[in-house]
This record gives sequence, structure tokens and C-alpha cells, in this order.
Amino acid sequence: MGVGDVAHAQLAQLTERGLRFWGRRVVERSGRQEYLLSLALEGGMPLRLVERPDTHVGRFLLRLIQELRDFPCPNAPAMELAQRSRHVLPSALQNEQVILLSAELAAGVVLLQRKVRGEEDPYQALDDREPDWRERLPLDMHHKTAEKLLRSLIQAAREVSTNQRELNVTTRLLPWNQGYRLERAITLPRKLSHSWLSQLLTQQELPARLQLISLASDGTRQPLAMLTQRSSTEYLVETTHGASARLSGDSWLGPVLLSAWSGGQELGRYVLPRGEELGMLPWLFVPDLQAKEEGTWRLAGTGSGRFRVSEVLLALPEGAHLTVRVPGARWERLGQLVGGREVFRLQGCVQVALADMGVCQVDTGSDSEETQQCRLETEAQELLPGVVAYLGVPALRVRFATGFEQRRDSRELDYRPMGAKTWRRVDGACVGDVSLRYLSGGALLFQTRLRILPPGASLRAQPEGARQGRLCLRALGGASVKVPPAPHVHADVQVSGADTEILLRCDGEAPDFASIDVAWPGGQACSLQVPFPRQLVGFTDTSARPLRDGTLVPLDRLGRVRAFVRTSHLQASAVLEVAPGGTAQSLDPFFRLKIPLRCTAPGTLELNLGEIESALAKRLASFGDLDALYELRLRIRGGSESRPPLLRVGRYDLTLSPEWRMSQVRLAETDMAGMNGGAALAVEIRPLVHPVTPERELERVAPGTWLIPSDLAPGPWLVTGREGNWYRGRPLLWNVCSEGGGSEVPVLGPLQRAVCAPPQRRKAELDAALEALGSDANHPDWPTLLAYLRSLGELPPETFDAVRQLVDHPQTAVLALFLLSEPDRSRIWVGLEELPFQWPLVSARAWMDATRSWLDSASHLSPDLRATVEPMLHTRHGEVCKMAQSHFAGLEAVLQWVKGRMASSSSRSGTQTPPNGSPGVAMALRPVLEGELHQLRRLHADAPWPSVSNYYASIEEPLRGFPPTAQRHVFRPLQDIEESLPLLNAPVLAALAVVHDQRLSAATRFTLRTLREAHPTWFSFAFGYVASVCLGEVK
Repeated sequence: MGVGDVAHAQLAQLTERGLRFWGRRVVERSGRQEYLLSLALEGGMPLRLVERPDTHVGRFLLRLIQELRDFPCPNAPAMELAQRSRHVLPSALQNEQVILLSAELAAGVVLLQRKVRGEEDPYQALDDREPDWRERLPLDMHHKTAEKLLRSLIQAAREVSTNQRELNVTTRLLPWNQGYRLERAITLPRKLSHSWLSQLLTQQELPARLQLISLASDGTRQPLAMLTQRSSTEYLVETTHGASARLSGDSWLGPVLLSAWSGGQELGRYVLPRGEELGMLPWLFVPDLQAKEEGTWRLAGTGSGRFRVSEVLLALPEGAHLTVRVPGARWERLGQLVGGREVFRLQGCVQVALADMGVCQVDTGSDSEETQQCRLETEAQELLPGVVAYLGVPALRVRFATGFEQRRDSRELDYRPMGAKTWRRVDGACVGDVSLRYLSGGALLFQTRLRILPPGASLRAQPEGARQGRLCLRALGGASVKVPPAPHVHADVQVSGADTEILLRCDGEAPDFASIDVAWPGGQACSLQVPFPRQLVGFTDTSARPLRDGTLVPLDRLGRVRAFVRTSHLQASAVLEVAPGGTAQSLDPFFRLKIPLRCTAPGTLELNLGEIESALAKRLASFGDLDALYELRLRIRGGSESRPPLLRVGRYDLTLSPEWRMSQVRLAETDMAGMNGGAALAVEIRPLVHPVTPERELERVAPGTWLIPSDLAPGPWLVTGREGNWYRGRPLLWNVCSEGGGSEVPVLGPLQRAVCAPPQRRKAELDAALEALGSDANHPDWPTLLAYLRSLGELPPETFDAVRQLVDHPQTAVLALFLLSEPDRSRIWVGLEELPFQWPLVSARAWMDATRSWLDSASHLSPDLRATVEPMLHTRHGEVCKMAQSHFAGLEAVLQWVKGRMASSSSRSGTQTPPNGSPGVAMALRPVLEGELHQLRRLHADAPWPSVSNYYASIEEPLRGFPPTAQRHVFRPLQDIEESLPLLNAPVLAALAVVHDQRLSAATRFTLRTLREAHPTWFSFAFGYVASVCLGEVK
């Protein structure tokens, strides 16, 4: 200090001498000695770099806190975990001082969190309970920046912690296609408490076995997990897709419902915590400190809010207007969200004026945090198919960022009848079509539109033929009912007290819907579109609109369709028949499925087709054929109809056809109906051999017609059609010829040439290219294959041939895991499982050969560089093994065997590996195996065993093909119940195939997938048991 003007060389010499005196060294970066940085680091934790938890160092600290949370004494492992995660830090901060201080700070925060668990303001609670807590931390807590950092860490770590007995929904904003998209994810804990589940589903008695499904309001569904009761207080959560389920698409913007099923019956449904409908107000996002993807933001609330962070993102509805509330506020537009909202980055205090609604207030850099999500306390009732209304005004539930929830009585809300301009407090006259809102301190927190009928109101249909029926309306609170005139429809309205009965007759073919106008004395009104009360047998959408016979429905929209029967025969019954159609007839010739429809009202039978979506998805995935489809027919039992209604289900419902001479692509004529000329369809083109190149959106030049640009480079291009982020159009290959008339692209690698090969040669060339990649981690084609793989999760998994063909090259698939980092690695693990590929069936030899290729990939480097790179390779190998075991715990036996073989070959080349299993392992694991078998006997004492139609061909016969020494692992029937054999022996067959490197038939693989998903825990444990014993015997 105070040395004045001194030459840099002299300062460097003084610094080095001073550091050497104290036993310290000069920090080096990229071969340079950093003198100023070395002095700065001697001052301890650089607080200015960590004043927010969304910096690199803040993320590092938060990661440590999360990892230490499960340790009873977090101080012990803190330093080791910090060293393991040091790569998260910028290279300049990867030094002993920062690592040590971070470890001490993270452990201290974990201990402090435990003292204030569940508190709305943890920081204040610490001051009240532990006045001297600041003295226990390795920071000067009187420093304003240190206090701000710690407050942020405690609050952020509290928000991202997962209650180990509950499910929660996280809504994220992610960059996508030069804009943004929304994704909602359900966090799945390892266990669920019986009391929480019982309270959520309002069911006191719950069965020992449950299936959980996430359900959107339009019928879209996604299986979540199987629950197995392990004690009187908790359920084990069994899932095949990891610790979270990702939900994307417009369907999930509404409420995310949890639906519980047992024995083919729904037990109940409920809106999941933080799964509320996003609604009409602005959506407010903060940096997601736990996300693996860069640039990810987490939904913190809707409407108004105050934030400690310096900036937030806002997704604003159409017509919203930003104004400065406190001088200094600024914002910038970042892009558009899929679905139409504009995304802005905001700093400061603003007002968001919403046309004809109210004003929201958003503050950043605040001293306090206040955000909330609101939802109505009850769900609307479906009075008739597609006719939904609330019976009475619902109360409001307000959930704060801390997890605390408050109830707002309906009398604290304001309403406005549709067409009116003034708001009033909710009273007994709040009926009809209305807007409902909630204000707090003048700020708008919630607003929605809904239909409200008096409590106790009901609506019932009574068909009396193909052209006639009655509608009965009860308890409408003195409302008058009218039927507007409609061509060829005659209405007779009869009023009896508070009830109204309408007889509807039609001269010709009955329409799909009838309109009913309901008006109350105070001026409130609503107009109901109800299904015409006629007899109907067929398929409808969720609004009860009948679908044309033979309609093709894409698989991921099957939950929006239902099989429906409405008849005057009150005892009628019906069955849905499912059979393969198109190319699936040859791929899956023996599959047949019959499902009875459920009676939902006298003379009304229904079945939401989302219930069979998972079964059909597995079968379609097992083929890899884009054109395979299934045919669904609806039959009335005892009926004499010669041609039952038909519905077809496939991967895509739109076809793009090439017009080569016009350089255009067009929608097929059969697809134009209801598409409004394809106005909502985004048709894009991307180079097939360079998948990392951004796609280009084609110009729509006419209804259903798009123009191919004239400046495309020669070679193959892929054309896709999407609506939002839903890919509806079957991919189309478009070849651009060079000026000489050829279509070859120069300087292509083997994989790129294989992708471009004619169909008759493509498979053979792809096999050769993928085989070469699997044995060489430095192959120049790896960037191309990884680019194809990164499309998983954004494009359908069967889009690229190179990805589909990877099913036959498991060693290459494993090596791809080592080459990828998170989040791509986990996304590709899940994405490949959507194809006829199963990670639990990858052979031990494929894991070992891929591991060897990965660890040997630095062998060509110089000794000095190899010494630096090899520890990084081993670290990545460990990360992949940990990730694999988190998805399928049974793989631990395989991965430990590979580790042992690799260690043995490197230390004692040519010697035999000591056994990992054998009798000792079998004896140790046998009691646990007996416990699992006891659980199966208990669970299936009353419930049926999972069944397969071809047990002998798909499981028993392949088992007989293994050596006699392996036959001892085959189970006999439990308690002489033959139906138990498929479930018992499926993991045995899978483990033996992995150990003996045997490829199973497509039918067998499909059967194993079905049984694995039926009992994931049993499958995983039995697989690991058999694999550990058999691998120990491998010579």
C-alpha cells in the first residue's frame, strides 16, 4: 500500500517474495502468473462475486447446500464435496481458500436451516432464536454484502428444497427457437406419506397399490409413478423415468391435476401444489438456481410481486402496457413465448396495466420477497359432456413463495358480469358468465373468467331416439330459460317451479349441439352449448363434438378423445376394441385389446382414451415405424350394427406433400378441414447432415402451402410441421440438387453419408457408421451424432434415422452418455427409452467396451496432457454411473463389475478378475430378496398379477436358452400361483441377457418393458441380485 508508481516487474517480484514469506504461492491461469488475483484471494471469500445466488459462485454454494442437506453432520463431508464440485467455479476461484470457505459456509447454512425449518421468514427466526448465529459463520456478517448473500442463500435453498413426503410442480421458462417455451415438471420423492396422499385425494382408505397420473384439464395425461404401501404410514414411489416428470405443451398451462387409480377405477383427483392454472395475468420468473440448463428461469408467481433479485422476466399477455412506477426502472423485450406472450427482462419498479382488468405491480431489488400463485378452491363440475360450470362462487387459495397458503373467502373477491363495466363485491347475485378477480393493496393478484350456477343446480339429458330428446334443468334460482331458433329444430319448454324441461325434436339429421339461454332477474345471464340429447354411439372430443368416422388422432392427443355412448336403453353396455392397422398389422399381428366403457349416468357410457395412451405408445415405440397405427372400434354389446364407429391412432395426424416443380410443400387435402389453411402450423426446414444448424421457418404463400427457399445449399433437408411445440406433421425429406443436377454434398463424414444414402442402402451404412463410433470416442463423426441426439425432447425421437438406428448399437449409446454433459445426458437417457431401446437390457460387455473406449480416449495425448485429462475422464465416468443408477438401481451390479474389470486389467494385465458376486453375495442378498418376495405376496393377495399373453414364447423359452448354471435363478410360482411367473422371471431374463450378451426379440423386449413398469422396485432389485451373482462367475 502507498508504494506509488512502481514498474510491473518490480511489483511482481515484491508480490512473489511476500507470498513466499507467508508460505503462499502465486496463482497460475493458462500458463500465466496472476499476481493481483493472488493478493485479492488472500482476502478470503470475494463477496462482490457472490452477493447473489445466481452467480457461478452462488450456484456452487447452493449446490453444496443441497448435497449436504441429507448428512446428519454436514461439516464432515463438506470439504470433500466442495473439492468434487470445484469445476463449477470459474478457474480463477478454484483455489484452496475459496473452496475451504465455501465448504464451511455451506455446512453452516445447512445447520442454520434445520433450526428454522418451515418458517416463513427464516432470517428473522434465526435472530429470534439464535442471537449469536452470525459468529458461527466464516464471514464478516456485519458486511452488507455478506448479509445479503446469506439471506439469499437461506431463502433460495429453502425454496428449492423438496419435501420428501409431497409432490410439487415447478414451472420453468426455457430458451427455444429464438424465443421461449414453458415446461412444467413434477418432482417425485422416493416416498409419500399415507396421510398426505389421503388428504390430497379426500380418501380415508387407500389400497396397497396405486398408479399416479398427471392430468391436464383437456384430458391430456402422463403416467407418473406406481405407489406401493410399505407401512401404515408411507408409500414407496416407483418410477422408470427418474425423479421428475417433465410436462410440455399448451395443455399444461391449465391446472396440473394428480389422478390416482387402482383396479381400473379412479379414486380421486386434485390440483398439485404449485400446479395452479397460470391464468390471464403476467407470469413472473426468477433465475432457476437448480436448473441444469443455462438460461432457465423459474415461475415465482403471477400478477403482482416483490423480489430481492435485481431482475426478473415477465411474460405479458396481449394488450399489457408497462409504465415506470419508481424512477430508474427499465426493461427490454427478449422474444416471444410459444403461445403468443411477449417476454421482457425487468429491473426496478413498474406497473403493468391490463386492458379492462386492473393494474399489477412488480418490484425488483426489494428488501422483502412477496410473490404468490392463486387458484380457486374447488374445480368446476361437468354437468354434461363439454358443459362445465361452478356451483356457487368458489373461494380462493393464495400460495406464497415460502409454501405458506391462505384462504380467501368468496366474499373478499370482486366480480363483473360479462358485458358490464363495473366491478362489485361478490354477493348472492353472482351467477352466469362472469369475470372474477382478487385485489390486495390495490394490486391485482388474480383474475379469471368462469360460469357460475346456483348451488344445487343440475342439467341432465334424456335421449328418446336419433332425432329427439329432453333436457332437464333443476334449481336455477328463478332463471328464465329460452331456446334460440335453429333450422329444423323444434323446442317445447315446460316450467315447473324451479325446474325446466325442454323437449327438442329435429326434422332432419340432428345437430351436434343445441343452444340454451339462461337469464336471471338481476340481468345476469349465460348461454349454454349442450350436446343435442339424441342417441349417439361414437368418438367425441372433450367438448362432446363427434369426430368423423375413421379420423386419425395423433398419439399424444389421445387424452382429448373419448369413446361415448348415449342411448335410451338404461342397461346398455359397450366395449372398445383395439387392433393393429396399416403397417402395424404385420409388425404386431396378434395384439388385441378389449376395454368396457363405464356408466357415468343412466343410459350414458364413456371412456377417456387417454387410459390406453401409454399401452399404445409402448407398442408404437417398439416398432420405430412412423406409419404404424392402431384401429379402435366401438361396439354396443348385443347390438346389430354392421359397421361400428372407427378411430385410427398413429404418431402424426398431418401429412406434408412435396410439389417439386413449384418448390413448395402442401398439406394433404384430407388434412385441410378444420386447419384454417394451416395458419397455426409452423413449417420449418433444417439440413439433415448438419443438425446443429438452426431451422428456418417457411413462408406460407397460400392456404396449406409453404414455399421452399431458393438459397438452400445442395443436399438433403428435413421438413417438419409443428403447432406450438407439438409436432403434428410427419417429417418430409426434401433434396436440393446442385447446379449440375446432382444432390451430393462434398466433404461428408461416414455418418453423414449414411444418412443421405438411398433407403435400400441406408440401414447397412448407418450400422457401419454407428459401429465405428462405438469403438472410438475421438471419431470425427461424434459431433454429428451428438447433435442428432440433442434433438431428443424437442423433436419426436423417431425423427432422425441415425437416432432410430442407435437401438441396434447399445455400446455407441453408452459412449454417447460419456461424451455428453447434463442436462443432455439425462434427456437422452429418457428419450431413447421412447424408442424400442431399454437401458436395463444393455449388455455388461457393451458397458465395459464403451467404458474402455472412453477412458482410453486420452492415450494419444502427450504424457503431461494425459495426466491432466485422465482424471477428468474418470470423473465423467463416475457421473454417468451415478446418473444411470438413479434411473435404474439394478445397474449398480453391472457398473461395479465393469469398474472391477477395468481396475484389474490396468493393474494386472492378463490376470483373472476376482469374482464380484458368487456364493457370498448371494447369501448376503438372499434375505433381502425373500423380503421383496414377501411384499409381492402381500400386495397380490387381493390384486391380480400383471399378465402377458405370450409368457412361454417371450420369457420361458428364452430362459431355457441359457447355460444350466443360470437356470437355478429361475423362480417357481409363488404359492403355486402360475400368474406370478411373468413378474417373477422378467428381471431374471433381463439380467441373464445382460450378463451373457444376448439380444432378445422385439416381442420379448416389449414384454419386459411392460412388466418393469408394473413393478419397478421388484424388477430393479431382482435384476441386480441375479446380475451380481452371475457376473461374479464370469471368466
